[in-house]
Amino acid sequence: MSNKKFVAIIGAGSVGCWLGGRLRAAGHEVAILREKSRIQRDNEIIVLEEGEEEERVELPVWEALEPKPDIILLAVKAMFLPQVAPLLAANMKEDTLVLPLQNGVPFWFAGDETVIDVDPVGSVRTAVGQANIIGTVVHASVSRKGDWITVGKADKLLLGEPSGSHSARVAELVQLFRDAGVPSAQSDNIRNDIWYKLWGNLTINPLSALTRQTVDRLLDDEDVLSFIRRGMEECAAIGEAIGCSISDSIDDRLDVTRTLGVFKPSMLQDLEAGRPLEYKALVAAPRAIAREHGIETPAIDALLGMIRQLDGGLV
Repeated sequence: MSNKKFVAIIGAGSVGCWLGGRLRAAGHEVAILREKSRIQRDNEIIVLEEGEEEERVELPVWEALEPKPDIILLAVKAMFLPQVAPLLAANMKEDTLVLPLQNGVPFWFAGDETVIDVDPVGSVRTAVGQANIIGTVVHASVSRKGDWITVGKADKLLLGEPSGSHSARVAELVQLFRDAGVPSAQSDNIRNDIWYKLWGNLTINPLSALTRQTVDRLLDDEDVLSFIRRGMEECAAIGEAIGCSISDSIDDRLDVTRTLGVFKPSMLQDLEAGRPLEYKALVAAPRAIAREHGIETPAIDALLGMIRQLDGGLV
């Protein structure tokens, strides 16, 4: 990779604009990619707010890029991936690196097999080859309100090869983001890191939407906490069956979540904005994996039914 990169953002929400905005502020060329019918203005001006620091960044909006980008930040919600697959395919070159930034089970998680709940007909897997994918895990609390991107806490961005190998291209990406002010690290087992985040996120994220409560209040309610624990036990059992073992205790993981303080997970933010909920990648896909391995998941089953009903009421 050369020093200066050409970066495209597909999905200009909180995380996509945070990462893309940081790269733009660091001197890289960054543009938002959007379908022609959804382009309302030629440029988006965003303000990155982190602590007491504010930075204004201007990002052009295009429907096609030439030359093709070096990096694509694929930051749409998981349920919109099939919709943007043609846009993704049309703007890739042979060595474009695609960083999927979705919650839950990513479309590439099963290798050459299709994750039905994320990529129903395999259109996303057709658009981007496994060799172009860099696995990602975002540990950060970021929200968008209008043109303001607010970073509550940026813990770290994990980057890794889907195969689990250590690579020079991932090391360069890590340095790229670090130089842009994003805490980053290379993972030698990104599948495990994805499942670790899912372990804490599968229950709390949808429960925040179902109850319309911030995470701190969920964790302070002993009855809700008991349900969260059951769901986490089931998620850990699924992980064990697919080679993504969890070594931490549930209490350790919940203590990490508590350090985020008062915050609204992505699903609650989407609910309040009237947007569809990203529940299939987060709840339905893990449940489907459990079924494949004969693992019973009563807590996850109940959660899936409730969040599916809530999402259906938003249509």
